[in-house]
Amino acid sequence: MKQDARLREVWLLVATFLVAISGLIYELIAATLSSYLLGDSVRQFSLVIGIFLSSMGLGAWLSRYVSQAMAGFVWA
Repeated sequence: MKQDARLREVWLLVATFLVAISGLIYELIAATLSSYLLGDSVRQFSLVIGIFLSSMGLGAWLSRYVSQAMAGFVWA
């Protein structure tokens, strides 16, 4: 029983790592694309990074209301 819980925890960490890497790649693609389309790359990268960091902060704040990590991750 204890090993089963540990295995679930490891898979949750692996899934979280993959989602984080995907988010970083998506952030770079979004900033690059917006700088190509709208120009002013410094402003576009700053805007995209600011939105991503704000969203991460909001997600961290809302995580206090999630009691079960696996169910909350799947729901999100």
